[in-house]
Amino acid sequence: MIISIFYKQLITTLSLACMLFTALEAHPNARKRRAKKAISRKIIPKQHHQLVAMLPKERSDTQQLTQSVPEIENASVPVQKEYSVSQGKTLHLKIAAPKSLKQAYTTFAGTQYTFAAIPHHNNRYECFIPVDCDQEPGQYKVVVRTQDEKLEEKSIGCRVTVDAFPFKPQRGFKISKKKLQSIRRSGIGNSSYGQVIREYQKNSPPYKLWEGAFELPIKVERITSPFGEVRTSHGFGKRKHYGIDLAQHHKAPIHAANHGVMVHKTHSKTAGNMVVLDHGLGVFTIYCHMNSFDNRVKIGDRVLKGQRIGFLGQTGYASGPHLHLELRIKDAKNLKTTAVDFMEWTKQIY
Repeated sequence: MIISIFYKQLITTLSLACMLFTALEAHPNARKRRAKKAISRKIIPKQHHQLVAMLPKERSDTQQLTQSVPEIENASVPVQKEYSVSQGKTLHLKIAAPKSLKQAYTTFAGTQYTFAAIPHHNNRYECFIPVDCDQEPGQYKVVVRTQDEKLEEKSIGCRVTVDAFPFKPQRGFKISKKKLQSIRRSGIGNSSYGQVIREYQKNSPPYKLWEGAFELPIKVERITSPFGEVRTSHGFGKRKHYGIDLAQHHKAPIHAANHGVMVHKTHSKTAGNMVVLDHGLGVFTIYCHMNSFDNRVKIGDRVLKGQRIGFLGQTGYASGPHLHLELRIKDAKNLKTTAVDFMEWTKQIY
């Protein structure tokens, strides 16, 4: 009898629950909830596919670099507003323009330099400015002037701080009077090192020939004189050392520091047997005191990084067998070239 009463109560409870559920489902708010769920089942998958389609596809490094530059309607912009560079180093300026430029140039310390387009980077331009060893430390305002294809001109400004560099004093350099007299009698005609430099700088192509970091031209045993060393020598007085002296055994092979064109192969009173390579954009490397040249490479020939161009020696104003190596950058008007620290170019990939 007790079981019978229990089942009757259970059935009654279930009947009441069903009646309550039916009443709730019939409520207007419940109908709205059901409608929203049905809509979401249809729309959410569609929205998901739309969002996936909107996500950026995988891009090359070139595209990423190009699109990371802010686009400005009325002016080009410097990638940096402030630069810091030491005496004897290279100032690498970059600008991004909203459209193609016909020309862009700037003036630093009274000397004009030209910008060149960066390959595979739309409307990005770069300029390599050599900072002289004796450049006065301090802050300089640099104004970049641009002209687009429609001859519309704009100006961009940035600030450059030149820091003093602690160039080391000479550790010792002696040359005999007999050697000095021989140097004064040698050479071709009256051509000087400075005249040679002015001659080859005129026709440098307005684009890069080099690729990646520069390499040391020989297997270096030691560096006998660093760049910028303050030295006092016979017949020349006190001056800065505008190259780097690299020691190796006599007649060791000398290789091109990077891709370029051989623009000079000559003899100078002070530099001895000398080769000059043009790497484009007014960047040159100079190899001095060679014992002899590699005769398979002639003036006007393209050379590759690591290609042999000569053999180490002691010709010219030299107290022992070594390679005097310089890296120089010319100005826009072909008035001069300025020497900078070659070792910086072995670390920085411009």
